[in-house]
Amino acid sequence: MAEKQDKYIVFKMDEVVYLSENNPDFEEAWEKIEDHIKALREFQKKPPIEANKYIICNQDEPYAEKVMQAILEGEDAKGMAQGTGA
Repeated sequence: MAEKQDKYIVFKMDEVVYLSENNPDFEEAWEKIEDHIKALREFQKKPPIEANKYIICNQDEPYAEKVMQAILEGEDAKGMAQGTGA
């Protein structure tokens, strides 16, 4: 059965834009991070990050538990379809 995991870090686009416009070192640091992630994904034979799309839900929203249950049920169904589920 699928379990809740903290797997991702999310950055708000307006904060990233603000930092890139107001911190001369930020853009270079960001590019280094992107380069390292790209190299890692190539090594792992995974598609580029740009190929992935995500739906974000704040955990303090009143509907968050329903969203989480839908995700976990979908992961369970995906696992069963791939032969890896219970």
